[in-house]
Amino acid sequence: MLSRVANSLYWMSRYLERAENIARIVDVNLQLLLDFRDLDDEALAGHWVPIVQSTGDEKAFFNLHSKATGQTVTRFLVFQTDNPNSIVSSVAQARENARLLAASPGSHRRHRRSQRRLAVHAGRQVSRTRGQNHSHP
Repeated sequence: MLSRVANSLYWMSRYLERAENIARIVDVNLQLLLDFRDLDDEALAGHWVPIVQSTGDEKAFFNLHSKATGQTVTRFLVFQTDNPNSIVSSVAQARENARLLAASPGSHRRHRRSQRRLAVHAGRQVSRTRGQNHSHP
């Protein structure tokens, strides 16, 4: 059981890290291109193709899109569910691993314990027998 929980935590973290890295790559390129307002579409494409190449998804990108533009690359890297490395796909995979953690044996006990700690921290005491909140002045 512990290895299953550790595995889910590891992959959840990896998927979130991947989403963060893709977001950073897209953001940096968008910020860089703000300085190049005078470039034509062909020159701009030259700035977007390396972004797709750096993610290792060039083949998958060109299977779905005929050319690399700011819109197609951003859609592919951020929103496209056909891309398993997109931000949306990575967050969905992280969420699935989190769901598996929540469904693991003992997670309800950990959840109740966390709720009690939060309630005490907020100035409330949680009844251990009924799980009801009682406010203290």
